[in-house]
Amino acid sequence: MKSPNSSNPKSDKNKFVHVKDFEVNLDSQDQKTSRVLGVMNKFSLTTKKESEIEFFFYAATKEKAKQLAAELQKLKYDVYVEKHRDRFSISGWTTKMNIENERISYWAKHMCQLGYKFDCEFDGWGMFVDEE
Repeated sequence: MKSPNSSNPKSDKNKFVHVKDFEVNLDSQDQKTSRVLGVMNKFSLTTKKESEIEFFFYAATKEKAKQLAAELQKLKYDVYVEKHRDRFSISGWTTKMNIENERISYWAKHMCQLGYKFDCEFDGWGMFVDEE
């Protein structure tokens, strides 16, 4: 899953999210997901079979942040855009989804790609857990 611009570095010059950063973030999602779910398991933390996931993005401009927010709202996600120092944060909650490694890895990769499409950086995700 590589970016369509990866063969043209000149098109990357004025972007907030550079191709190489996008590719590294995309490639790391399986490992990050496995690590988070592994820690939850180790400490006997569980989540409901279905849970909402909190997500985080950054954008350089309000316009790009709002474009991404509109796309996320089409997925029925609750989305918030706020000014955060010299950039904009886009955060919110998904609808309920199954919490399993493959499903979350796929979703996280999709979020990386969606962020890149709007020149926004996918910064990560989280969820509420319960002690068993």
